[in-house]
Amino acid sequence: MTGSAKERPIYKNPLVSIPERVEDLLSRMSPEQKLAQLNCNHLTFMQHEQRLTLMGQGMGHLALSISSGTSIEQNIDLVEQAQRFLVNETELGIPAIVHCEALSGAMLVGATNFPSPIALAATWDSDSVEAMGRVISKQLVPLGIRHILSPVMDVARDPRWGRIGETYGEDPTLSARMSVAFVKGVQGENLKNGVAATGKHFLGYAMTEGAMNTTSERIAPRDLLEVYAKPFAAAIQDAHLAAVMNSYSTLDGIPITASPEILTDLLRGELGFDGMVISDYGSINKLVVPLNIVSDYTEAGLRALQAGMDVEAPEIATYGKSMLDAVETGKLPMAILDRSVRRVLELKFRLGLFENPYPNSSRISIALGQTADEALSYQLAQEAIVLLENRASLLPISTELRNVAVIGPCAKDLRNLFGSYSYAAALEVSDGVGTGPQTVDIDGDVASQKAAEPDHIPASLEDKLASLYPNALTVYDAIVKKISDASVSYAEGCGLGNLDRSGFDEAVQLSQDADLVILVVGDREGWHNGNCTMGEGMDNSDIGLPGVQEDLVKAVVATGSPVVLVNVSPRSLSSPWIAENVPAIVQAWNLGQMAGTAIADVLFGDHNPGGKLPMTAARATGQLPVYYAHQRGSGYEGRGYWPWSAPNGYMDGTDQPLYVFGHGLSYTQFAYSDLLIDTPEITGDGSVEISCVISNIGHLDGDEVVQLYMVDKLASVARPVKELVGFRRIHLKVGQSRKVHFLVQLSQLAFLNTKMTWVVEPGEIDVLVGSSSQDIRLADSFTIIGDTTEFDKNRSFYAEIHDELLVDYKPDMSETKRVPSYSLDSTVAELLANEVARDILKQHLPGLFENPEMLAIVQQVSLRKVGKITLPAFEPKRLQAVAESLAALDE
Repeated sequence: MTGSAKERPIYKNPLVSIPERVEDLLSRMSPEQKLAQLNCNHLTFMQHEQRLTLMGQGMGHLALSISSGTSIEQNIDLVEQAQRFLVNETELGIPAIVHCEALSGAMLVGATNFPSPIALAATWDSDSVEAMGRVISKQLVPLGIRHILSPVMDVARDPRWGRIGETYGEDPTLSARMSVAFVKGVQGENLKNGVAATGKHFLGYAMTEGAMNTTSERIAPRDLLEVYAKPFAAAIQDAHLAAVMNSYSTLDGIPITASPEILTDLLRGELGFDGMVISDYGSINKLVVPLNIVSDYTEAGLRALQAGMDVEAPEIATYGKSMLDAVETGKLPMAILDRSVRRVLELKFRLGLFENPYPNSSRISIALGQTADEALSYQLAQEAIVLLENRASLLPISTELRNVAVIGPCAKDLRNLFGSYSYAAALEVSDGVGTGPQTVDIDGDVASQKAAEPDHIPASLEDKLASLYPNALTVYDAIVKKISDASVSYAEGCGLGNLDRSGFDEAVQLSQDADLVILVVGDREGWHNGNCTMGEGMDNSDIGLPGVQEDLVKAVVATGSPVVLVNVSPRSLSSPWIAENVPAIVQAWNLGQMAGTAIADVLFGDHNPGGKLPMTAARATGQLPVYYAHQRGSGYEGRGYWPWSAPNGYMDGTDQPLYVFGHGLSYTQFAYSDLLIDTPEITGDGSVEISCVISNIGHLDGDEVVQLYMVDKLASVARPVKELVGFRRIHLKVGQSRKVHFLVQLSQLAFLNTKMTWVVEPGEIDVLVGSSSQDIRLADSFTIIGDTTEFDKNRSFYAEIHDELLVDYKPDMSETKRVPSYSLDSTVAELLANEVARDILKQHLPGLFENPEMLAIVQQVSLRKVGKITLPAFEPKRLQAVAESLAALDE
């Protein structure tokens, strides 16, 4: 062994274990060098003297966000120069972790853009989301960017919240499965070849008071753990999540930024997280203003660090020199500082940064700009589209049409097709189109910027996007391409969010003369940006279409021309009038660079839509929050009907949602059959396999999302009326059948009992399989036997699923649910209006007619809901007889 080899520090030896390398390096570090590892700064070009001043003791993290380069080469130079300084010109040569945003692909020039997270959730295709994660990792590693501030794991149940598009929706199981898929794809099997993912925002961030960004959270302790912590717990256990970011908000008056109960006891103790916690940008400052928890920024930093906040981002504000003074005076124990430094160093060693700190320019050509990556974005965009309505089979549109009018503010802009934290949104801010500072200035002296004109997208930004994404088409251009021989006219009609109706006349005139009108409406999602209608810092008090867009829809529908509506928005359509009066409605989300083509594919039948809603669509703001997994005794399904309550739920409306969770139509039909539960009885620590067969009995190939729900019939605390347990997206050609197998560990059904212990109690469990949370096609049950079983953090979070193609299978149609004209879900008025249905009610439910006043009150209430009244006339056997007789009307 040579002398130089003998002198090589242990921490630079890759053959030594990571814990040994961490401890060796930590023992060599001064307090200044330790604190530097908890610091972050924006990655910019600097003079050597600036680097010495800022990074002479090292730098833990560098942020490449809004300030990123305008070319791939520039980003490589940014990373290369900073890392070479840190490795070669600081005493210990510790490289930095460089991070960026990557919710829908890396937020950088040259990277592939994918649909926004809410759209990814609408695909219900976790395998493809994992593949997307692998693309993100493949593109970032050669750039030297090894950490992303994604994904958003917040369970979101209020569409007023501006960041709804960054989430995977309302359900903890769907969010958990998508979060795990994303993290596995990005991080890979070994972080040395991958990118560290960050789960955010821990915890409960999407459910704030008034649905306003960063305000206080109103979440009960049981819901916090059972619902909002579930995606994080799953990603920690199943994907070894590398990093976590805090919520800006307070919980029960305690800022999460400074809560050891949340950041240490819950996150590390109960959930078992062993990675790095990084602050959301500027969140530690909020302890001073506006929260007034502490009086100065040094104390804010101390509170955060002691609570378990390892890294301050995006710049040094509270983890500065004054923290060193706190170490010297003993106010900050060295053990607390070392605790966080260890976590940062461990992640750097896991990433292999000491061996490979620099970008690898030779791999850029095979990492970026690959056709296969754009094809995956295209596939996900197609899969995300949800067909909400298709009365009279207006869709798909015939290519034989000769005169089509394309109307609406989202029809002819590329920018509107991209979601928040996309490179398109970043350009909108960095080019001066958007407004608002991106970092917190602790002196409060942030220079104001002039707000952009509402609804105005400069041609320069549109041209830039067209150049960056050469295959991107606006919805209008994609439609023209589909029917190039037809006359396709266009009118904006109105802006996105303003009240200007001056364009209505042109839109109406074009619509009157058209064989078909395609209305493209929606939102523009961004952040801190007066040019957008929603996004970070841009919440809404109303969930309808912004501005006068609904009035535009009404004006166009009044012409009598057939209308197809496309909603380009992170929020599902919430307009009862549109749902009732527009025969064909497509929910198109923010689908990114391939959005226009994917939307046109669905409209003209080149792709059969198979997406499903990841969020319940409310009828009005006053219903919020409305979600399918509400507790018994609450919600549109669990509350039940009481004679002294408003019969429809509200005095001025109904409690029923506009579209339920999991809803989505297809151009073909699917039959469900052969439900099989492998055992009728099982102990609480066991597992159960459930299978069923799905057949395409229509005339087009298509995708179906098979959804498995379970109902705990009797529990010691109020449980949800049903819970999603697993799902599978399958593709079936005409006449094909697939058998889908769900393996459910009963630990997945564990809940917190009255003592806040995770348990599975004995009792009956209903099994529901269907095409949405309400469209249940097959049902059965099994029984949990034995004693109550207790669990810890090692639980299951979603079913394991596989499917197989069946050959020569003929579905048993007797088990297949048809959509009846009349059922227990019909209103009393609808049933009384049909002479035969009325006779059925008189025969089986004579008590219904004995009280005329009551009969008048319940006219608009479903028979099923009325049946919850505790009267002999509505006993289950009588209701079942009614249901069977009503079903016979369709035969």
